[in-house]
Amino acid sequence: RDAFSEPIIDPDGPFHLSAEVGHALEPVIAKHLSTELGFPVYRDTMLYRHPHYPFLLVDLDFVMTAANPRTGELRLVIIECKTAAYWKKEDWETGVPYGYELQCRQAMCVMNIDEAIIICLFDNNEGGVATYRIVRDCVIEAEIIQRAKEFWRGHVEKNILPTPTIPTK
Repeated sequence: RDAFSEPIIDPDGPFHLSAEVGHALEPVIAKHLSTELGFPVYRDTMLYRHPHYPFLLVDLDFVMTAANPRTGELRLVIIECKTAAYWKKEDWETGVPYGYELQCRQAMCVMNIDEAIIICLFDNNEGGVATYRIVRDCVIEAEIIQRAKEFWRGHVEKNILPTPTIPTK
């Protein structure tokens, strides 16, 4: 036993296979996107806080430096990587699921970045990938900020547990 290093996981601790697989595949998904678009992708391990709304936090999967199609100037683009079972692909056929879209929009708000790309892998081949571009929308951002502010002031600051709800679009 002394010849082995520490175990990679505590067998008595929490473990969720689908979450672990999703995190493990993020670099592969990002590399696929980088080769498809021809721009470098960088892992971002920082936790960011909005400069005016300290309750708005975001951690990013990756960022990409890409040329603005109109000006050619390089700018940062947020990259969000997802995985899902192949039967969930139809949920993405009409666009990004609403919760993931809001995740990207909050990241754009906090980071002051105008574009995010979300890519989801459903299968282990190129046919099992959905990629969407999300452009910043200040009206939606204002709504995100307002709802986050209400939640923070109404629940966190008052130490009141919220009533669980089912999100709707």
